[in-house]
Amino acid sequence: MKKLVSMCITIIMVMALSVTAFAADNTPKAGEASPQATAPPITSVKIESGYYLEESHWYPHLIGHYIVPVRIMGYGSVIATFNGESVTSYESEGILGPGNVAVGWVYHYDCGKPLPGEYVFEVKARGWQSVNVIRATDTITIP
Repeated sequence: MKKLVSMCITIIMVMALSVTAFAADNTPKAGEASPQATAPPITSVKIESGYYLEESHWYPHLIGHYIVPVRIMGYGSVIATFNGESVTSYESEGILGPGNVAVGWVYHYDCGKPLPGEYVFEVKARGWQSVNVIRATDTITIP
């Protein structure tokens, strides 16, 4: 019994050390670029026509909500507001370029169930390697 416990502890220690060594191999070495450094910068932001979500197998709790798609070319961080309130993207789809590599994203923002009226939707995007902020603003009329 003592040999079995000793062998199990040895196996666990070897596995723990191999996981640590594997994780260390994934870090960029001196002179190599990180994945963020090689990602294309954000070049454009486009607010597309919004719509009411009528059906969804994946997001049934969002049925009846007003959704605004935003097309971003490049990689970075994105912040969106609807009538001055922060909104979050509940889903995104990659925009594929040559070699089936994502060159951008379409984010779908949940704006809730707004009352009829005019609302300002604003997006601010900044590439990972850039200090420039690209903005897009649209006035949305809800009937």
